Amino acid sequence: MKKIIGLIVEYNPFHNGHLYHIQKIEELYPGSIKIAVMSGDFVQRGEPAIISKSRRSQKALEMGLDLVVELPAFYSTQSAELFARASVGILSMLGCENFVFGSESNDISKLEKIARLSLTKEFNFSIKNFLAEGFSYPTAFSKAMFDEKIESNDMLGIEYIKALWFWESSMQAQTILRKSAKYYEENLEEKIAGATVIRNKILAGEDYSRYLNDEKIEKPYAFWADFYPYLRYNILFNFDKLSQIQDMEIGLEQRIYEAAKKNKSYSLFFDDIITKRYTRARLQRIFLHILLGLTKKMTDRWKSEIPYIRVLEFSTKGQEVLKSLKKRNLPIISTKKNIQKKLGKDALEIFFWNEMASELYNLITEEKR
Repeated sequence: MKKIIGLIVEYNPFHNGHLYHIQKIEELYPGSIKIAVMSGDFVQRGEPAIISKSRRSQKALEMGLDLVVELPAFYSTQSAELFARASVGILSMLGCENFVFGSESNDISKLEKIARLSLTKEFNFSIKNFLAEGFSYPTAFSKAMFDEKIESNDMLGIEYIKALWFWESSMQAQTILRKSAKYYEENLEEKIAGATVIRNKILAGEDYSRYLNDEKIEKPYAFWADFYPYLRYNILFNFDKLSQIQDMEIGLEQRIYEAAKKNKSYSLFFDDIITKRYTRARLQRIFLHILLGLTKKMTDRWKSEIPYIRVLEFSTKGQEVLKSLKKRNLPIISTKKNIQKKLGKDALEIFFWNEMASELYNLITEEKR
């Protein structure tokens, strides 16, 4: 079988930078089989995906990928550490020999060095002190690294490397230089913009077509404001359970509760809670955990084990990979038929929890299935 290369993606939405990533992998590994683990209907920045996992996975196949599997919401909405750990673990289980990610530094040796330092007692003592002073995690991390400026993709890359060590995987990490457009920037010359820019343009009704290989993305779209009434209900009627929610800190639940009582709009609710201690993404992840009922207990149960692999889309070459994996008796799910025979009790519970999360997404967006 041809070389199997992994990608960790969200495609929220798919844009020219993502196409560049796929093209560079094909240059490095001509004719390779490309497998992507993709966040489902809720993504790591703590938001509902702008379009459904179904449409995004179909687009991925159109653009040259061979197999797309889901990173379930109980991983995709977590911190960078758990997001990376699950993503790398799934790709390793699927037999990928290498995985390739975009990097601002494009220096894998540097990222490995930082990853090793981040595992030392001295680093952890230092970062805890900076967090106690009220700094956000990215700022505290940078300060603990002697003010080393680390961009967002490199931060994820560090966690990918640590995840390889966690799983003791033989898979190799490789970087591609990220094109010069950060999350909040536009590169007009190369027609590349960060996904956040594109989502904001869609929300504002502005033209974003230059950044896509399609002219536009069809509705329905999903934004936090659409989900806020459901979040607000959960906060107000389940206040006594908020302390059990993943990533919730002591005292933050009261702040969230008071903001939900006061504000009918998501933007005002958010503005009442945010401080320099919490990044936007971290707060939004907590909101998603409240919305979906993701608890600390659930996270502890699954943070060191992959319960199943959910197939979203595959090409002919992707189908060949899936057939070869049958011999290894992996918990690979492509349909709910006879699922009880494939998964144990705990895995079944978390599988159907994730399916319900997607049902909620489709209910709110009125996505036709």
